[in-house]
Amino acid sequence: MAANEVMTNIAPSNIHTALFLARQRIDSTYAKLQNSEAYVFSLEAQLGIEKRWDEQSPEYKKYKEQVVIRDYLNALGELKRLVVMRLFELSKLGMSGTGSSSTFHNKLLTNFVQDTNFVVRLEKHSNVDQKP
Repeated sequence: MAANEVMTNIAPSNIHTALFLARQRIDSTYAKLQNSEAYVFSLEAQLGIEKRWDEQSPEYKKYKEQVVIRDYLNALGELKRLVVMRLFELSKLGMSGTGSSSTFHNKLLTNFVQDTNFVVRLEKHSNVDQKP
């Protein structure tokens, strides 16, 4: 149930109980937030982190760009996988090699191989570590 709908389905006789429970949840969530912040501050002190990165930091920009490129390459890899699966499924349909359908599939396979070669070249020339 969405947070903004929590109080709409309560009978008027139970409103006090519902408000009490909602207040308890708010207090509990706020305490968890404070504990998390204290833990982060403790880790920052142990690791000697004096300044947090912001969106203008060179380090932030560098790693954000690497994440974008990694996500792009992962999406390309997934696309390649799906195309290979589709081509395999088409080949399993028993294409006999007659008529225009085989010509279409030959063109599709040729285009796929060319696109795959392009992606392989792109991956070779990128200096991005693909490991998350």
